[in-house]
Amino acid sequence: MRRAASDARRPRPRRARAHASDRRGAGRLDLLPHVRLLSPAPGAHHGLRQRLLAMGRPRDRRPRARRAPRRRRSVRVLDGRGAARAPGDDPSGSSPGPRGRAPRGVRPRISLPAVARRRGAAWARRRDARGVPRRPGHRGRERDLSAHGRDAGPRAARRSVRGMAARFARAARAGRAVRAHRPLPDDPRADPWAAARARGRGARGGAAVSRLDDYRRVAIPGAVDFILKLAEQVKGRRFLHVTGGRLGGGAAETLRAAVPILTELGVETRWEVTGGDSAYYATARTLQAALEGAERVLSEEGLARWVDMNGLNAKKLDLDADLTLVHDSQPASLVSSRTSGGRWVWRCHFDCSSAQAGPWTFFRRFADLYDAAVFALPGFEGRLGIPMYIVPPSIDPLSERNRDLTPREITEILMALGVARDKPLLVQIARFSRVHDPLGVVNAYQLVKKHHDVRLVLAGTADGEPERLELLSHLLEVAQEDRDVVVLELPPEAHRQVNALQRAATIVLQKSVRAGFELGPAEAMWKGKPVVGGHAGGLAQQILTNVTGYTVHSVEGAAFRIRHLLNNPELIPRMGAAGREHVRRSLLITRELVDELALGVHLTR
Repeated sequence: MRRAASDARRPRPRRARAHASDRRGAGRLDLLPHVRLLSPAPGAHHGLRQRLLAMGRPRDRRPRARRAPRRRRSVRVLDGRGAARAPGDDPSGSSPGPRGRAPRGVRPRISLPAVARRRGAAWARRRDARGVPRRPGHRGRERDLSAHGRDAGPRAARRSVRGMAARFARAARAGRAVRAHRPLPDDPRADPWAAARARGRGARGGAAVSRLDDYRRVAIPGAVDFILKLAEQVKGRRFLHVTGGRLGGGAAETLRAAVPILTELGVETRWEVTGGDSAYYATARTLQAALEGAERVLSEEGLARWVDMNGLNAKKLDLDADLTLVHDSQPASLVSSRTSGGRWVWRCHFDCSSAQAGPWTFFRRFADLYDAAVFALPGFEGRLGIPMYIVPPSIDPLSERNRDLTPREITEILMALGVARDKPLLVQIARFSRVHDPLGVVNAYQLVKKHHDVRLVLAGTADGEPERLELLSHLLEVAQEDRDVVVLELPPEAHRQVNALQRAATIVLQKSVRAGFELGPAEAMWKGKPVVGGHAGGLAQQILTNVTGYTVHSVEGAAFRIRHLLNNPELIPRMGAAGREHVRRSLLITRELVDELALGVHLTR
């Protein structure tokens, strides 16, 4: 009676009214003006309904002793068939209330297995009486023990399959290394156990984690599956790549990623490097410059030394393969020592269409010994008597030079290099050579400086050549006069520093007057930066005018395009996004792997 009287004095809550849009049985209840509850089954969300109804009641401000006793929640336990236990099945032997339920205000004494001592308030809130971790929405629902068993002990905590897969993926990424050939001396992460760590086991079925699968999130849809189908046709074949060094970008960076991927696909792939004395390297550099069209003088003694040194390299290296790809001009004369019946291909990464007549005549007698030649772009080829193919180079989006960097990493690297970010950055990364026109970039910067407060960063290598060292010293003098001009001489393996500079740049410059394919613009566009470059070589093929950047023919043209972008800042992210998509479709390593495998299928069948 006391309870009834107190309830009578308490204002009644507003009755739930069916919403007009839910008259067709959708089950929505307009409990509050700003809350709608979906109750698909009777008894579901009981606790949530009671709390929402209580929100509309006035607060009971009476002393706690005079308040009506609240109804205590009871626990209903289901048997193995999903039905409620009979009253006689209660081990406590207590008399049930009406309809087989416990009396009001009395919690039934249900014998549960012993649990470990509670470890704190936070631990208790996250677990129920049996130590099972709670899940959202567990209050007010019946606990079904049918799958667990009536008398079984506490359940083991469930592990998230997604969390386990993420942990395995992190472990695989941390232990991934080049394992198709001996560890590279310039790779600080390479060690004798790198290959063993890279052969990690996946989360399901013990399947090996493939490096190729990492490219699915960056490549176009279907590219990885196409690579797998092509690899099945050349499975078991032996591929060999021969270069003049393992450092730097371009072909070396691509091979660092392609060699282990092809090996995982069942194509035995090796990478060999030629070497020699200082005279050998000097002659090789001079010969390639002459093949690119520069005025160089080559002596007969130097050329004979270059041929003899490559003959010694042929004896030291294992050149037995089904398909041998020799990159650029330094190891090109190895073909004269071929003994196996495999196919030999000369892979040319530079423009030799305007080579000097004398050096080209000397070099062509070796180039014609190959079974085929591969060039980067149409128009880069010279006059040869062998089949020629076009395979543009590419970048590796997961390499140290192109991988994603956190803002903290970028800031730390720029602080170490002494580059401040208080102004828009104009960045050009290229060798200190007159071919890349760094003095023209400085002149364009000075024209822009009259209208915008910007900073210019010139980074690259000098390679020890007298002409490049003289140009570098002149640029350093300019940097001493203007504190907003930063000149950085970086080693060839400074991939992380190059990555940070390109990501911190506002506009990336590549004002080359004569160039090959030049992957610098592709790297910058992959990082979402607009590029202003010269109309030469592969730059005109990479930079889509008014879409991903601009190609220019003069210093004034470069300054005009830079000012146009700075005056219209909304164009910078728009062009950057278009450039990233352009690189994703045409200039990633997955596309070059498809071309290389297709070439292998064609030549080794």
